[in-house]
Amino acid sequence: MIVRHYGALSRWFGVCAVVVSVSVMASGCVLSRETTSTPTRAAAPLAARASPLESFSDVADKVAPSVVYIFAETEPRPEQVVMSAGTGVILRSDGYILTNKHVIEGARRIEVTLENRETFEVAGFWLDDMVDLAVVKIDEQDLPALGYADPNDIKVGDWVLAFGHALGVSPLEGGLSVTSGVVSSLGRTFSLEGSQHYDVVQTDAAINPGNSGGPLVNVSGQLVGINSAGAVDAQNIGFAINVAIARHIFDDLVKYGRSHHPYLGIVPGDVTQERARRLECGCVVGAAVLFVEPDSPAAAAGLKQDDLITSVAGNDVGSAAELIRWLWRHDVGDKVEVVVWRGGEEKTFTITLGEHEPGDGV
Repeated sequence: MIVRHYGALSRWFGVCAVVVSVSVMASGCVLSRETTSTPTRAAAPLAARASPLESFSDVADKVAPSVVYIFAETEPRPEQVVMSAGTGVILRSDGYILTNKHVIEGARRIEVTLENRETFEVAGFWLDDMVDLAVVKIDEQDLPALGYADPNDIKVGDWVLAFGHALGVSPLEGGLSVTSGVVSSLGRTFSLEGSQHYDVVQTDAAINPGNSGGPLVNVSGQLVGINSAGAVDAQNIGFAINVAIARHIFDDLVKYGRSHHPYLGIVPGDVTQERARRLECGCVVGAAVLFVEPDSPAAAAGLKQDDLITSVAGNDVGSAAELIRWLWRHDVGDKVEVVVWRGGEEKTFTITLGEHEPGDGV
């Protein structure tokens, strides 16, 4: 499966001529430069849904004011300016906005446009060093901040809506689009363009170019994930960074200007049947410890190579990806109980999580 970021459409401008290059996922798309009016939105109370045939308009009314259009300008080479656009979501009323790192990375200028078409120059921005997330700040108060869903309540089959400025269409041009679908899978993990995607929510809600950084929400209008990527060789497979990771990184970037990722100090792998036989374990679930990094929290606690991790902080671990999923829901300095299978019996270790540095394992 080929996965790509669904970031902004980019437009390249040279000094002698203007060339507009638009890449879309379907043929026959024409971007209009005519300004369209913004629909008037009436507040409506949210109601529980028993049927997929009911409207999601109340959710759209609630969420839309928290979604912003992000314009970024970079200069990758002399006399070449790349202008691109993506989406962000307001998570604090004092102007802090979460988006994807690839939407703004390398930008020399960033603008944010609200649903009401008011535009701001970004006062500051911060990038995560591992995950495809970033925070931008605008100087404005009393903004409509979106609330968070409880990550433990997200289930496969739940209805979700993806919000974003698909095809880079700004609020001045018609603006926001909303698509609906369900949570197709949870706990996906992959690497894309140098960024790790752990604990990813898979959905069949359409996530198109320009949607990157926008919110994936539940039917209560709460943040489930940040739209980030999609499969280009398959239909209806999009990915959003789980709210559990997104919230942790957002809080760190706002408070410290950098993220603090917890660090165990191992290289994990999935359990094959051959490895299970060698470890005298009758199961093929868990996370195998392929290597323990010297002087790491795992080494200090007594974990060894070929241990099989079956539980972290009371949560069952079925794979290496699931180990990372539960680990990244903790903070640096947290003490967690790790249960392993070793020599035909279970052993429990209490490990104080360290802080991940570039080049470290998990």
